[in-house]
Amino acid sequence: MQYDPDKSHLSAELKAQFLQNCSSSSPTKAIPGVGSVTEERLAEKGIHTVGELLEATDSFLELKALVGRVNAHKIFDALEPMRKKASPAAPLEGSLEGSSEGSPAAPAVLAAPVDQAEFLVKELEKIGLVESEDDKALEKNISSCRIT
Repeated sequence: MQYDPDKSHLSAELKAQFLQNCSSSSPTKAIPGVGSVTEERLAEKGIHTVGELLEATDSFLELKALVGRVNAHKIFDALEPMRKKASPAAPLEGSLEGSSEGSPAAPAVLAAPVDQAEFLVKELEKIGLVESEDDKALEKNISSCRIT
């Protein structure tokens, strides 16, 4: 079974709110779709934070194997923008890079922040609430109006 965004049922608003308020050191319970059962399942595998879950999974199938079938699409959908930003060129802080031997690694934090405004506009365009070309034309008309 492959990831299907239509099965996610994650609203653009909730997704944007999650991305704005979440970091890789946030608990897995903060991820939309992770309830107490999924949180316990992940904890049994030593995964307690968003960053640990991102590091443990590279694909939808790996995530589904960890969290089970319930809400796997929603969880993957919520995490995907964070996964795209954590590329090899921008490793998670606290990884082996930059840490000296014997010293504890810093908590994992995404090195590249997600541009929430750009992300939100793209998500709203997907569901037809924002149409950039129409909005630009409207903005041009509004700027030429005078209020008297």
